[in-house]
Parts: sequence; C-alpha cells; structure tokens
Amino acid sequence: MANDVSLQGSILSYTENSKTPPLGTHVLLQTSSGNVDVHLGDARLLQQAKVSLTQGMSVRFVGQSRVIGKNTVFLARLVQVGSQVVAVRSNHGLPLTPRVERGKAAAKNASASLQGVAR
Repeated sequence: MANDVSLQGSILSYTENSKTPPLGTHVLLQTSSGNVDVHLGDARLLQQAKVSLTQGMSVRFVGQSRVIGKNTVFLARLVQVGSQVVAVRSNHGLPLTPRVERGKAAAKNASASLQGVAR
C-alpha cells in the first residue's frame, strides 16, 4: 500500500475476461500521460457491488504498476466510480474473490434453479 499510486482517466475499452496476462478483467484507461492497461481481477466483484464500467466513463484506480511478461500492467487495488469505491485486491496486492452465498439462502436459490430440470 505504501507504494500505491492513483490513476484517473476515461475508459477506452473494458474486457471482462481477457486472455492477456494476468487473466481477468482489463480496462484500457486514457490518462493525461497516455493509455494504461489496468487489471481488475474477477469481474464478479464489480457485479456484486453493482458497478458497471463503460467506454467513456471517468474512473479512478489505486494500485501499482508491474511488468508482466513483456507488458506493463497497472494492478488496481481500488476502483472508484463517483463516490463508490470497490476493493478488488487485498492490502497485500492479492486479487480478492467474490462472496459466495452460504446457508439457507444458497440452498433456496439452488433449489429454485433446479425447478423444471430433469433430475
């Protein structure tokens, strides 16, 4: 976290399941100093937070740049859209995973999704 920097700009493109390492969600961000490939990890984190990123949208990312293979990628830890902030990496830089439903609610949802399906 001590080496984190902030990037702000407009989204040029959004790819939910990029095949470019690191795998996962990538945003091509246009900043005042050039275009930056930003890695966001698992798109389901943004979906659970009800955040959608679209072309032309102004956003802010907090994280660090790393060289991966031959490319420099900004590994976002925080995503900020307006006043909403979503963590996509831990304070140690590890990608977070989406919450998984557990207990009665999960069992009820699983049961409901099986209705009408041959067993």
